[in-house]
Amino acid sequence: MTVETVAVAVFAAQVCVLLVCMVVVVNVLVRRADAVLYREGVLLFAATLGLLSVGAGANFAYDFGLVETRLAVLVSYAFYVAASACIVAAAAYFARDFVETARDRSVAENVEGEGGGFEDA
Repeated sequence: MTVETVAVAVFAAQVCVLLVCMVVVVNVLVRRADAVLYREGVLLFAATLGLLSVGAGANFAYDFGLVETRLAVLVSYAFYVAASACIVAAAAYFARDFVETARDRSVAENVEGEGGGFEDA
């Protein structure tokens, strides 16, 4: 068994694991949609897994000679960028309930006659 054969097997297994994880997440979303909290965020996470799978598959095809054109590498990078955007959107969706954006950010002015602070210590 050569190193290249092992590399092909490991790379193919990684792509398959990504696809299986995506199928499991989508299956849960379809079968138990009422029990899933933050459904859109989980859907974006599943889309991330799918985009990573396609990107890795295109990269796999070029690296191991199944596709001769370097366009496959550009396609894989485009899918990686789309997966990055999806995971950022999923994280933002999950965090939206915990981020306050309407808070008053003005700085209190120092009012004459009020004591306190380090001056009184």
